[in-house]
Amino acid sequence: MNTQYKTSNKAYDSIISNNSDLASAIDIPTYQDNIKGHETISRSYSILAGVLAFCIPAVIFLMLCAVNHITPFGDRTFLYEDMKQQYMDFYAYYKAVLHGKDGFLYSAHSGLGSNMLGTWTYYLTSPFLIIFALVPEHLFPAAVTFMTMMKIAAIGLTTWVFLRVIHVEDVKGSAVSCPSHQYVVLSAQDIIAIICSTAFAFSGWVVANMTNSMWLDAVIVMPLFAAAYVKVLRYYGEKDNACNQRPIIYLLLSVMALLYANYYIGAMILLFAGIFTVILFVSKEIHIKEALRLLEGVALGIVCDLWFLIPAFMSLAGSNKDHSGKSADAFARFLPLSSAQEISLSPIKLISKLFSGSYDSIEIMEGLPNIYFGTALLIIVIMFFFNSRIALKKRIIAGVSLFTLVLFFCDKHLNILAHGGTQPYGYLYRYSFLFSFVCIILAYEELITLWQYDDIHMPKLRLKVIKIVKVGNIDLFYILSSLFVTILLMLIAWKSGSRFMTFKIVVINVAIVLATAVIIWLIIREHKNIKEHKNIKVSKYALILLGLILTADLCFNFIKVYASSSMMARSTSEYQVRTAEIEANLKYIHDNGDDSYRIVSLDPMTPNESLHYDYKGVTSYNSLLQIENRLLLYRMGFNDNGLYAPYEAGNTRCADALLGIKYIITDGNIKPGPGQRAFTDNIIENEYVLLDKMITSSNVETLLAIIDDDDNPFEVQEKLLNYLCGDSDLENPYPQNDTDHITVFSYAGVNPLSSSSDSAEYLITATASGELYFYMNRVNMEERSLQIYVNGEFISMYGNASCQKVIDLGYYEQGEEVSLQIITDGSPVPADIVVATEMIR
Repeated sequence: MNTQYKTSNKAYDSIISNNSDLASAIDIPTYQDNIKGHETISRSYSILAGVLAFCIPAVIFLMLCAVNHITPFGDRTFLYEDMKQQYMDFYAYYKAVLHGKDGFLYSAHSGLGSNMLGTWTYYLTSPFLIIFALVPEHLFPAAVTFMTMMKIAAIGLTTWVFLRVIHVEDVKGSAVSCPSHQYVVLSAQDIIAIICSTAFAFSGWVVANMTNSMWLDAVIVMPLFAAAYVKVLRYYGEKDNACNQRPIIYLLLSVMALLYANYYIGAMILLFAGIFTVILFVSKEIHIKEALRLLEGVALGIVCDLWFLIPAFMSLAGSNKDHSGKSADAFARFLPLSSAQEISLSPIKLISKLFSGSYDSIEIMEGLPNIYFGTALLIIVIMFFFNSRIALKKRIIAGVSLFTLVLFFCDKHLNILAHGGTQPYGYLYRYSFLFSFVCIILAYEELITLWQYDDIHMPKLRLKVIKIVKVGNIDLFYILSSLFVTILLMLIAWKSGSRFMTFKIVVINVAIVLATAVIIWLIIREHKNIKEHKNIKVSKYALILLGLILTADLCFNFIKVYASSSMMARSTSEYQVRTAEIEANLKYIHDNGDDSYRIVSLDPMTPNESLHYDYKGVTSYNSLLQIENRLLLYRMGFNDNGLYAPYEAGNTRCADALLGIKYIITDGNIKPGPGQRAFTDNIIENEYVLLDKMITSSNVETLLAIIDDDDNPFEVQEKLLNYLCGDSDLENPYPQNDTDHITVFSYAGVNPLSSSSDSAEYLITATASGELYFYMNRVNMEERSLQIYVNGEFISMYGNASCQKVIDLGYYEQGEEVSLQIITDGSPVPADIVVATEMIR
């Protein structure tokens, strides 16, 4: 098979035959003996190397946790961003299901009640989650630390397995064609593989996405998929192996595992694997036979996963991720859309992300691709492209692969394609780990090439001004040119105005690069000593020193990323105190009230608090839930922030009654209003409430159907109350007319006093005694920044995703006048205001 992975062994035999003294001096076996020796290598040595590939990242991670005082070594945690807002609640739900306290396919504790299949298929497939079923609630923050450690260590292990597969195949005549030190406990190849696998385990994307733990599972499986991919190319490129089905089975199983681990990230990996296959085919490195075998293995893997994928994709229909049909209509007319702005990047902006410490607090929402893989390895990757010992075609294919990824980063249309047709909201360029993975492979091959050969002819590069000095048959210019390019890239990033590249960061990265260059020089130089029968261990010690420099490099980047990301992290003590408070409140309601009704908190620990602590609530933050629930709450006058509709103070008692909200947990500073009483010092009880089953996810579409598009929230609430109970509910506190129609609101008189592009003033006259409420609609989903003043006192901002809802203006008697002023943002008020009094008998 004429592929980039196969090199001639004749060259190797020629080296050995032409250097018999060298071979006898260091006891290098012949090529055939080398194969036999490699096949009989002690299994215990391989296990030891694999254990180190797992344990070294784990130990580094624990040391970093200790340095940063992260639980269990301190009070700090990984509870920030979505781990804080969503995933901890899902893990608590996971535990509740395994303990029989909640439903597997449906949970009444998720918002208005939700189908949970999408949550399971996207968030809860990881086998590492079992730890949450085994530990008590107060240890959940420590469990997150342990799970993250295990996943980072697993990435190190599977990456080592992939590199090991390449090495084993190489010994049989492919790739780098390097002899193995089979009688050494830890060979140089093992050390190089561990160095590279550890670098990928702590690469920029992995560290930046530690709290997006469900994505890490797919990255754990990816190297195994890559190993199966390589095996298929190896075996089916040879006639003798045409009937061997094992590589196809490996590929099939790896595709199944990849999509099961996380179908979203898995799909990205398969997309770029397909693009890489096209690159190989176009360059004539593989033939149609190999390409079809790859397609066969991937297709079979997908087919075998259909039992999982079909329900997963069905759960996406009508969710926040679905921007078609009814969902598109809802986003276009009512709900704000949470998606980042489409941008096209300049390749110059990417350069800074290659260096250590290139991260800050705004990276999540406005960041660049996380392509860092270790500054110490960057110069080695650049050396790969200068190394004439590596086939030119191979270097071209590697360059085209990296260029393709850069093209996807820089073109907004390709970037959206890579994300499944949608622009992500936060954590941009979610496939950027592929760039790091490719670079890790190139660094591995370059290090192996440097280690193994010293007598293959290199073209002499000469400059007229500088005389090139050769060290160990490798031109010094080879190292210096790579060093020059690396420093040049750093200076370009610094001078281009990158906010990351401060003078301190530049100095640290320059030191790392210079130290790495010296280590590479030592490794190359020692090949001359081998010929002089000197100790070969010096080069191995140089490799270990390289690993230590890289570790310091990776640790510095980790500390920088964690410091930038965790500024709003919840501490262990805070988590435990809040948990104790929530559980105490729920226990009191359970013992002294009726917890079959819905319960809400004005200051919830998370939007999914009800799912976490097993009670019926209203709010749910989950990208895979149906948007109809959000839409109904928004139409009833609750704010929608683009991600979910939180329950907040200020809506009507009618809204509470419709949703079956019996208890409102407060901080103790809010007093009961009309239709309410104090249940405890910090819990308010609504006196009139419908059963919680009156509105659930099962009938939301029916309820939305009875609402007209131009109805304001007061009209919506009144229609829903009449539809759900009408004259059958004799206990409702609202007046009824002769036709048994329930009248909930009395609309106030609104007299415009003035209007300009800067402000608008109104005189409001209450037509009934009670709580007076305000609402103003959007126009064409336009975001505004308005300020509401009542009788000269600031009440609230208004008109954007932070506040577009019903606002309580206070209690006013019938006939009382209220001055209302709206300070605008330079444009006229977007719509007519609506002010109404809730008439509770």
